[in-house]
Amino acid sequence: MLRDFEKGNTLSKHLIDKGFAVVEMPEAAVFDDFEWEGIEGFINRLGKRSRRHFREEVLPYVESFETELRSEMEPAGLEEVYSLYRKVEKNNLAINGFPYEKELFEAMNRHPNWKFMLFRKKGKEKLIGVMFCYENKAANAFSPVLIGMENMEAERLPLYRQMLFKTIMHAKDNGFRTVYLGLSAAFEKRKLGATIISKEAYVQSADNYLTDLLQTFY
Repeated sequence: MLRDFEKGNTLSKHLIDKGFAVVEMPEAAVFDDFEWEGIEGFINRLGKRSRRHFREEVLPYVESFETELRSEMEPAGLEEVYSLYRKVEKNNLAINGFPYEKELFEAMNRHPNWKFMLFRKKGKEKLIGVMFCYENKAANAFSPVLIGMENMEAERLPLYRQMLFKTIMHAKDNGFRTVYLGLSAAFEKRKLGATIISKEAYVQSADNYLTDLLQTFY
């Protein structure tokens, strides 16, 4: 398998001619337009429908959630953010993945380039959201790689939108030039001005016998 090519790339025809099958991958989202200042500047760069969406569905909640960035979590806090990650991982059907072990997050906690962006309801102590972010200063990029959220019904979507928006604002305030917003939820990311990139993979089987056998069961 060769994966994460942009759709329509120059190698596509060559790989197909070599017997590879094309598989559609989840879309990726990148935010890289920072030629603006403040929230009004951010709004003005959006399209007409996205501006309405932002004013109605994002801006009213900006003061509802508090954000904190940490380079390291204490043991109890790390357990808490890992629990939030698992709550999202169990319900994320858009990506066929597997749960990461806690040891990975312990390694993040020891590494200076990983940051924990924490979210709480204003005036509350309980964590309700976390972005696990990687700072690549050589590439001037900030990447929220994984996410964790509390299982909240009415406030889940407003919180998620704030997490995306405040990640972009953090990157802007700290001089980053690119935010890699990851996979899935392309609709919400596009409304915040991210560029959506279609991805595809190329798969070639060394032995088609099992594939042909499986087709007989349809």
